Amino acid sequence: MVKKQGSEPNQRSFNFNGETLSCVSGQKFSQIAPRTPQFLEGDANTGECMSSGQLQLRFAGTDADMPQVWEIVSHIRKRS
Repeated sequence: MVKKQGSEPNQRSFNFNGETLSCVSGQKFSQIAPRTPQFLEGDANTGECMSSGQLQLRFAGTDADMPQVWEIVSHIRKRS
């Protein structure tokens, strides 16, 4: 879907105690919601992550914020 929108997907995977979290980002907010007024400076990147279990998350961040977004995602841990 990201490629169909004309963007190159960025894929990352994380392993949390045997559970895999797969993430894809690359679309800009304006591509998924073209009629929504811009509320951020610049066009935010969007992404979605799904795990082999029940974890699912979506995120948006500017280019400058993406290293911090990936850092946060990499520290997610499953609690029993």
